[in-house]
Amino acid sequence: MRTINVLSIFVIIASLFACSSGNPTFISNVEQLQDSLSANGKNLSFDITPFQQRIEEMSTNYTRLKQEIKNTLTLEEGNTFDKYKSIMKTYKRNVSTYNDCLKEQKELEVQVSNLLSDVKNGKLSDDEFRTYFNQEKSDISLLIQRTNEIKKSIYEVEPEFRRVSDFVYSKLDPKKEAN
Repeated sequence: MRTINVLSIFVIIASLFACSSGNPTFISNVEQLQDSLSANGKNLSFDITPFQQRIEEMSTNYTRLKQEIKNTLTLEEGNTFDKYKSIMKTYKRNVSTYNDCLKEQKELEVQVSNLLSDVKNGKLSDDEFRTYFNQEKSDISLLIQRTNEIKKSIYEVEPEFRRVSDFVYSKLDPKKEAN
């Protein structure tokens, strides 16, 4: 009888230990998601502040141009003026998307950390794990794609911004040069 009690206790302890250790493959998969998020965090670590300041400056310049110049623009100058407005919209859209991505990055880090904890503690069935894992993997993939698009878009318009801003500053104050 005593042997059966000891054996029963051993089986219970062993099963609890097995459940709490988690599936090593699942743990490895979740850790790979964490690595992907960490790499994306580095992509999001660029300083967005200069672009936010640029938007404010462009908005002010755009308003001044509309008020001061009105009908004195040639067709070419009008097109350049429209490009300036388009670049400003591109910056606004990307700064907004950047802020959304930053928030989503933090949320996904918490979710993946919770998933890893649940896997290590054996709280999820295989099917539940696969469902959660696939959703997190998909969300992370979309976040990484959006992050890459932001950086690409912001830096692609930079040469055009410099060229167009020269025009804007020359129209606003012919004596002042663009920064």
